[in-house]
Amino acid sequence: MRSPDAGAADPCAAFVGPEVEVCATFPTACELVFRDGRGCDAACAVAGLVCAASYEDVSGACAPDRARPALGCGDTGHGSDYCVCVDPAGCTPSCDGRECGSDGCGGTCGGCADDEACRAGACESAIRPHEVLVSEVVGFGRHTTGGLGGPVCWVDSLDDAGSGTLRDCAEGGGPRWIRFRVSGEIRLRSPLDVASDKTIDGRGQRIEITGRGVRLDGVRNVILHNLIFRDGAGDDGEDAIRIVDGTENVWIDHVTLSDYPDGLIDITRASRMVTVSWCELFDHDKVMLISHSPEHTPDEAIRVTLHHNHFHDTTQRHPRLRFGRVHTFNNLHRRWDSYAIGASHRSQLVSEHNVFVAGSDPDAIETRVGSDPDHAECVRSDGDRFRNGARRRERDPDECFVPDYPYTLDPVGDVESIVRAGAGWQDVVAP
Repeated sequence: MRSPDAGAADPCAAFVGPEVEVCATFPTACELVFRDGRGCDAACAVAGLVCAASYEDVSGACAPDRARPALGCGDTGHGSDYCVCVDPAGCTPSCDGRECGSDGCGGTCGGCADDEACRAGACESAIRPHEVLVSEVVGFGRHTTGGLGGPVCWVDSLDDAGSGTLRDCAEGGGPRWIRFRVSGEIRLRSPLDVASDKTIDGRGQRIEITGRGVRLDGVRNVILHNLIFRDGAGDDGEDAIRIVDGTENVWIDHVTLSDYPDGLIDITRASRMVTVSWCELFDHDKVMLISHSPEHTPDEAIRVTLHHNHFHDTTQRHPRLRFGRVHTFNNLHRRWDSYAIGASHRSQLVSEHNVFVAGSDPDAIETRVGSDPDHAECVRSDGDRFRNGARRRERDPDECFVPDYPYTLDPVGDVESIVRAGAGWQDVVAP
């Protein structure tokens, strides 16, 4: 590495403000760490330079983390990276050992086939083993891809915030596939605001989120997979997972949830294209709310699919819905105290091959609940099974929507055993 030339013009002089820390300056190059998630291509361009190399930065130091693979210059999946910026006029391009990607001077060493991606200078399959997960989503949330194509952001700290934490990975810009090198409890001191284009993938570890909850507020394209939420804290309005304000394309899969101050999963304020699958929800009062209130008519846009979930030992709301369209199939509902599903106030519910085992109250499907001024627009129950005196109410079933996506119904006689064995967090090997 050359030493800085004190007599030369500073090529990094254009970098001003807290977003960039200049690490070294040379006559025609500089090295820096950016702090705003823009990616090294964009960071270097501020000074009229091009990115020659990019690395994850060493936490708390102005240095490249060479223990990890080099990144692509245009990679925007990190909150900060170490950038080597050069003047293209004084740069010698090189593609030694590289079949694709940057030539070190702002040019390219070639491209990859349509079904491939360039990673660390080599063409690889565009779908990495951990990303095969996205092919499993069914229902209204079927177009959700989460952090597909983005870098893996590794969580190696159970702290609430700081470098290497879940918050550091989840709240930053750009697509990221978030994975864990640690197991244990992450106690959130404030809600975790997950940004767009994120997958939080708990496979291979046991991650227990406690304290505050996760919030998806006006974002899109988020996957939450194989996690545990328990022992919520905060005010009476705290949800384990809150999906709000037009959030769209969400998949919640194999998540175990219990005991939060308000809801376990709330989907409100015109959020749409959501699938909740293979989750276990228990030991709670108001389990799942879909739609904010009878006055919030934009909730007509809500679209939710629920399948292969296990609701048990709860009071109500499996879910409670208004306005939107909800398709629920192959779910198991056991031992509720008030009602299982409350399809209320101008909603549409299609219920197929679900099993309802009543607890202290027989109402499995209701068409109006609470103080809502109106009944559901329609409720259709096809092939559901009702046990221990459970009972349903339908309303204008022929007026309900028909799901417009492919799905496969398990025989209702197999649902209880399948769901009890497979729902919630699973002890699986990470791909």
